[in-house]
This record gives sequence, C-alpha cells and structure tokens, in this order.
Amino acid sequence: MPLPNSFRYSVLWEFWIGNSSNTLHQDGQLGPKASLAERIERTVLSGVNSAEFPHAFAVREAIRSWSFLQLNPSILREPSSLLNPASLYPDGRYLPNVLARIQSSDPLLLQDIARDLANIVPGLIGLHVEEDRPSDRYTLWATMEDGRSFSARLLSDGTLRMLALVTLAHDPQHQGVLCLEEPENGVHAMRMERIADLLCSLATDMQDPADAQRPLRQLLVNTHSPALVKQPSMLPALIFAQTVTSVDAQASHALQRVTRMAPVIASTSAVSDHAYALDRIIEYLTSADAEEAVAELRGARRL
Repeated sequence: MPLPNSFRYSVLWEFWIGNSSNTLHQDGQLGPKASLAERIERTVLSGVNSAEFPHAFAVREAIRSWSFLQLNPSILREPSSLLNPASLYPDGRYLPNVLARIQSSDPLLLQDIARDLANIVPGLIGLHVEEDRPSDRYTLWATMEDGRSFSARLLSDGTLRMLALVTLAHDPQHQGVLCLEEPENGVHAMRMERIADLLCSLATDMQDPADAQRPLRQLLVNTHSPALVKQPSMLPALIFAQTVTSVDAQASHALQRVTRMAPVIASTSAVSDHAYALDRIIEYLTSADAEEAVAELRGARRL
C-alpha cells in the first residue's frame, strides 16, 4: 500500500551537493527546514521534535528501538544482580532478570520458553530462576531429562544463544527491530528447521490475526548457512546481498563498491528479471572454489 503524501514528504530530507545543505520537510503547510551540511554536528533526525515534525519524530523513536544483537556466551553464563534492568541487552546481559520477570508475572510463559528451547536442545525439560537474596543475584538453572539441574555456567554456547532468542520471542515487552548475525552458530544442522521457525516467530506476521495484539517486531538476519537458507519457512523473506564494483559516470568513471540486493525465489518459480533461484544460491554457498562460486552466482539470476 503506498504511503500518503503527507507521510511520504514529512520524513523526507534532501541533500544538495552544490550548496551542501540538508532540507527536512515539515508536516502540513509548514515550510521546509534547511541547514548547512558543514555546520551540522549531529544527525538530522536527532534535532526534530514532535510538534513541528511528528512523523519524522516517530521515525526517530522507531530507530531508537533498533537492537543489534551480539550475544556473548560468557556474559549469558553470569548471574545477574536483583537490581539490574529486566530487559535484554544486545550482548545478552540481564537475561536472568528478564526470565525472573516472566517467571513472576506468568509462570506458564516460562514453561513455554522451556518447551520451545527443548525442541532445539535435546534433553532439556525445564528452566527456573533462583533468587539469592543474600548474594543479591538471580541465577538461571536448566533441568535435564535425568533430573539433574545445571546452572547457566555449564550450558553450551549454542544453548545460551538459543535461550536468549526464545526468550525474546515470548517476552511480551520485546518490540522493535532486531538485527542478528549468523544465528545458526553453535547449533547442529539437524535443528535448522526449528531455528528457522524460531526466527520467524521473532517477527510480527501482519497477515496473522493472532499477531494483531502483539507488539510490532521485525527481524533482520545475516547468514551464510545453506542449511538455514534452504528451510521452507525462510524463503518468503529471503534476500540475497552481493557486493559489486560499479563505475560512477558522474565522477570521472571512478570505481566504487556497492551492495545490491534481490529476492530469492523457489527454483521452480516463474522466470524473474529481479530474483535469484534458490537452488543456485545453495550451490554458491556450498562451493569450495572461488571461481566456481562466482560462476554459480552468475547462473543464479533468473534472466
């Protein structure tokens, strides 16, 4: 659906090389706001307010909710102070606090987290957070099928990363854009289907009535794993990014590196001028020879 003009132009700013100025268009009948680029000490959006630029302000607030997740297993293993925030930081900090909040407000939700994690990590059947008042900390424990319990210190890197993602998928307070690199690291290839399903659950499905009351969420994932790419649930949102060298005709034919993106379609789909065939992308990712990989890439484009 196209955006209405009032929205499209309210968040549009222009940069003119000739006079090096930035122009931010205001809402309604108000005129644009221009500033010299050489005098700008911060981003254009950082200076907007809700009165003059309500739509641009909304964009700024949305960008503030973006999170670049770089989960650190060493941090995920550590207990957390009772006084720490109950929200997950990009490195995985405060995961015990998040789970303690969920355990306190909705114990059944913690069971759902344990169930979904068990679908990825064989042998795990339960989770609980222990509150240690004398030490002023929360400690995370996992229960296994044989009845033994292990603290987070003894869990594998892959298990801890998956626990953080499953927690975000179920946390009613999680919202915004989440960016993640190579979520398949540390996970067995046989579990990729469930990893793909988990990643899909981290984004709001606008076509699903059940998601109507959920917070708006979007997930951006970077991966080089053919095992993950070939999962059926990934295909509708799959995009292939390629860095290429182009010639800038306006700058004395100077060479510049640019990133081009195109959707990936099923290998049996109709021919498209702007998409890559999935089977050729898989061959490209699995190729051990650089020249062979480039050849596969050239053949992947449906022309």
